[in-house]
Amino acid sequence: MAVKTPIVLTKAEEGTLEEAKGGNSEAYEQIFLSYREKVFNAAYHLCNFDREAALDLTQDVFLKVWEKLYQFDSRSDLYTWIYRIMINIYLKERRKKRLYEKFLQIFQFLIEDRNNRNEEPCSSIEQQELRRAIVKAMEKLSSKQEIVFKLKIFDGMTFSKISEVTGMAEGTVKTHFTRAIHTLQRELREWLP
Repeated sequence: MAVKTPIVLTKAEEGTLEEAKGGNSEAYEQIFLSYREKVFNAAYHLCNFDREAALDLTQDVFLKVWEKLYQFDSRSDLYTWIYRIMINIYLKERRKKRLYEKFLQIFQFLIEDRNNRNEEPCSSIEQQELRRAIVKAMEKLSSKQEIVFKLKIFDGMTFSKISEVTGMAEGTVKTHFTRAIHTLQRELREWLP
């Protein structure tokens, strides 16, 4: 059995960490500056060398670190703890992306139907049943969830563009979209692949 070597922090690092855990933003900034490059590099590899995705992931990681730093056990390695947060956020985003792609498959025929208005819409019985199920499921959404969902799925808008169009904060837009996805997932579970 391997023996775990204890993490030894200098007194200055220990003090900075304790101050940051207490809510000191300047101390947190020192931690951020110490780890941002290392976290970005790891995120860059996780995100398949997509710089924008890695920057987004890095930002999400440090927001979560700030939010949860008071829970950090100083007997652990700080980078390992931060890395674990990054992995959890990355995996959560991957699950959301897969779910989003499943919904795109379900709604693809509606998008095609809208784009081919001269052709007969929903010609097969199965497509007609799916359309009824979708309409019924969409009725379960709040008006804001419905608007955000339709703008994202049918019009292909980014969250920032939806925020601009609706006047909602981008975080609120993401929340409405996520709640819409969960509701539709529940309501359309028999249609999901």
